[in-house]
Amino acid sequence: MIASALLAGCASAGLDEGAPASAEDRFLDRSTQELSLDATRSLAAGRHRHAAELYAALIERQPNDPAHRQALGYALSRLARWREARVCFEEALRLDPTSDESMLGLGVARYHTGDLEGAREVLQQGLDTLAPGSERKSWKAVVQRQLPGIVLD
Repeated sequence: MIASALLAGCASAGLDEGAPASAEDRFLDRSTQELSLDATRSLAAGRHRHAAELYAALIERQPNDPAHRQALGYALSRLARWREARVCFEEALRLDPTSDESMLGLGVARYHTGDLEGAREVLQQGLDTLAPGSERKSWKAVVQRQLPGIVLD
């Protein structure tokens, strides 16, 4: 029951108020491949609201694809919709527990919802999955620059 509520929360998070009950309803005439390409382009172009709507529709079509949930979380983060983003990143990690990108997104979302210890925990976990080297240093630099108060080992 809780899992289905979380799934529904992430899938419907990209919808504007007053939109049809299902994100899928708005894009019935488009293939999954077209939606995915448009969503990726919208996200890259900074059209975060549109990208969120498209990713919500993709999640309804492919509910077990963690990449769609991660991308929706990112789009919602760019809109400062942190609680909804957090749900999306949590679901992405449930589907792919090894995704360092989802761990980073979840850490940032937790930080912005006031869960500093939870943010530090998931960010440290993500950092620990990275091999020593430049990627690890880059991860720590991003955290230090963007998330004051979070210190990673």
